Amino acid sequence: MYFHKVTTNSVNLQPFRTKQIFLIRAHGYSGAVFVNGSKIANFNHSLLVIPAESLIQCDIQKDRFDGYIDLFTINKRDRATLKEKLLLINSFILDRKSNADYILTKHNDLASIFSLNHSLVSCHLERELKSTTLKQSILHLLLILYTQGHDIGLLFQQVCHLSVAERLTTLFLNDPMYKWTLENTAKNIFTSSSTLRRNLSREGTSFSNLLNSVRLGLAVNYLTFTNFNIFKVSEMSGFNSSAYFCTLFKSKYGMTPQKFRQTSKETNSLN
Repeated sequence: MYFHKVTTNSVNLQPFRTKQIFLIRAHGYSGAVFVNGSKIANFNHSLLVIPAESLIQCDIQKDRFDGYIDLFTINKRDRATLKEKLLLINSFILDRKSNADYILTKHNDLASIFSLNHSLVSCHLERELKSTTLKQSILHLLLILYTQGHDIGLLFQQVCHLSVAERLTTLFLNDPMYKWTLENTAKNIFTSSSTLRRNLSREGTSFSNLLNSVRLGLAVNYLTFTNFNIFKVSEMSGFNSSAYFCTLFKSKYGMTPQKFRQTSKETNSLN
């Protein structure tokens, strides 16, 4: 992973296929950049993110004497490291949402990250510390792009076969007693409440139905394999009210939690 500052009067590149991810921010340049045949003309003062394996062509010229181009390059090894970190933050982040070939955006926070790296390059720090700081700034930059709604999955070609409901189930199981709401769940996976609601609807469920189903499933396990009383089972499964828990449980399983436990023990003793 490297950070470069380019100040040449012109950049003319014949078509080539890049092996690295490029993050480019030009100041005082005009012309055109082509990514997989798509022409990008209005790139000045914007961040252009180009995935690895893209076909790139460039013909741009400096318009101002103080013009410059900031360029991040991310190699295959660093891309793999970034992918691991992003997946640890949340498995939703690298889902492909579009067929886009690149990202083009403007944002003050992104400009600040580039300014920080200008200072970093010129300061007297150990090489290893500079490298670590650079990697953290790139991670921060990608998370900003994601929260803006950009498809950063195109940089990693992440293929995910789990449905939204399956991934939310894992999220809820990891902390069933947390007060999950549509809003804080959406925030946790870096999306909007409306998008999350819409995706769940496409899968034939809703946020409340899915959350209650996960918690009731936990309750079944507690009732079957522990001797906790009904209030404790309700609490550990994430329900604030044992009465509400009993109502939902009976609606789904056709019997009260206490009756379910009794039936389960009788069945197990017969086996």
